[in-house]
Amino acid sequence: MGILSPSFTMIDQEACQIALVKLFVALEFSFRMVEHKAFRESLSIVAPFLFFISRTTMAQDVLKLWSSEK
Repeated sequence: MGILSPSFTMIDQEACQIALVKLFVALEFSFRMVEHKAFRESLSIVAPFLFFISRTTMAQDVLKLWSSEK
């Protein structure tokens, strides 16, 4: 059995980032986790097309999301 490879024509980095922010908030993860070697290795396997963000960017995105949902 071969490895299935979904074909993505266009990935929305911003939508992925928002989903990640929502996950971190819902599960109360530390923003430092996005800079952890194990997290980055896992994400690079699961979603190699995504750009890594810093914990500062994560915090800024949480504030943006919170402001937009008020």
